[in-house]
Amino acid sequence: MILLTLSTEHVRNTVITNEQGQIIYKTQTPFRLVGVRTTTIQKVRPYDNQYHMRHQFDVLGEIEWHTFTSSKFRSGGTEIATKKFIPKRGLWGRERVFIGPDGRPYRWDLKSRVVVVSALPLHYC
Repeated sequence: MILLTLSTEHVRNTVITNEQGQIIYKTQTPFRLVGVRTTTIQKVRPYDNQYHMRHQFDVLGEIEWHTFTSSKFRSGGTEIATKKFIPKRGLWGRERVFIGPDGRPYRWDLKSRVVVVSALPLHYC
């Protein structure tokens, strides 16, 4: 089980830290009054040297938010509908299930400002 903490409950603009308080990811979504909003997901890059201790980030992917159709997730040149990549589960949709890069199913539970990511049995999905 991995415990991640969000700096705010607004997942579109937040900093995500691990249990040791280290920044792992951040999300940024520019404000738009109308039209499609796009969230950029960034992953922290390890420090390049001990004298340059600023956080540097690499873009991991983007989420293009849609109101009436499935939002889209883009990463590494691939685009997939969020309802297929990380479908909602549970009564309020705060639980998601997805397949990780290792081919295993995981569950993402959003509980207030804490996200719990748990590995599921291989036969789950």
